[in-house]
Amino acid sequence: MTREEAIKWLEYSKQGEIGKAVEAADMAIKVLEQEPKTGHWKKWEYGTHRCSICDKFIGRERYPYCPYCGAKMVEPQERSGE
Repeated sequence: MTREEAIKWLEYSKQGEIGKAVEAADMAIKVLEQEPKTGHWKKWEYGTHRCSICDKFIGRERYPYCPYCGAKMVEPQERSGE
């Protein structure tokens, strides 16, 4: 399964059955763990967050992967001297 297929499955599974959502998430995680793309959640208004890679809005929950671009989320590194 490609990264794009995994993301499509996740999008599709949001509309379907819980069992299919779990299966899709498991497959997507396996694919996304192989991807080197990483980002972090940027704080936004009212306690919501946006992906630092694709800038898509996700709400208040912070997930280990962006559901839109598939980037693995890590904590942002502090810049030296700040």
